Amino acid sequence: MKKHWNYRIIDFGTHKALHEVHYKDGQPVAFAEGPATFVCDPDQDDIASALEMALGDAKARPVIAVADIGGG
Repeated sequence: MKKHWNYRIIDFGTHKALHEVHYKDGQPVAFAEGPATFVCDPDQDDIASALEMALGDAKARPVIAVADIGGG
């Protein structure tokens, strides 16, 4: 059983938003309740790299319908 996650644009029908989507054996099974936010501690400086990762993920994968996550 292989688990991983990435950022995906999810189509909710009434709007679209960027969320973390979690997979099990390559199938989307869950997503973060709230849309992605990018924050860091005051002594860190890693927001730019997180934004680059999210943008890369969103560009590399098609928009996914919310009904296609976790079997609907």
